[in-house]
Amino acid sequence: MNLIALGCADPAHMFDGHFGESPGFTIVDCDGVRPDEWRDNPWSQEPLTTRPPKIAALLGDCDAIMVRAIARAGLDQLSQRFVVALATGDEVAQLAAQLTSDGVAGFRQFDRSLGKFVSTAR
Repeated sequence: MNLIALGCADPAHMFDGHFGESPGFTIVDCDGVRPDEWRDNPWSQEPLTTRPPKIAALLGDCDAIMVRAIARAGLDQLSQRFVVALATGDEVAQLAAQLTSDGVAGFRQFDRSLGKFVSTAR
């Protein structure tokens, strides 16, 4: 996995609310090929019923998303397109370093068949 979108309050901090309500997304390149990128979320105030497909399109080049929290309806939709990982803190620099080192394997991920976040560490 190369590109991971983190739901952020600002480029340095994760957003502590629902992923789709994040003011923007920090895009981390796990291969370290390009610097982190910020993408504004123009749909943060849009109703949940119409927001997930638009966010999926905005993040279409990403392989995974990282959340602190996510609405169930958004999770159901976005987990069909992305690996959904659960952030362990709110500092983007620390999360980006761990992602560059271990990828999303070092984080709990949403398992659609179980309907919950599970550890993938072996």
